[in-house]
Amino acid sequence: MNVFPNPTTGLVRVSAANLNAANAAIVAYDAAGRVVVNKEVTTVAGVLNTEVDFTKQPAGIYYITVEQNGILGTFKVVVE
Repeated sequence: MNVFPNPTTGLVRVSAANLNAANAAIVAYDAAGRVVVNKEVTTVAGVLNTEVDFTKQPAGIYYITVEQNGILGTFKVVVE
């Protein structure tokens, strides 16, 4: 699973391969634990490829979680 660019000034791409053909939940939290983005995306042929928009968020540290079928990945993102 990849999250890039990092650091970012706005849009972050989340991509992964070899996933199950199912929906995935993408949630981004600020450093205080508040949800700033919450979206569900569908994998296509086992590939996840989506963007998370931080353009309206202030600079700081954020965490993106990706969950599919109970498997969770968490990534730290710096917004400049």
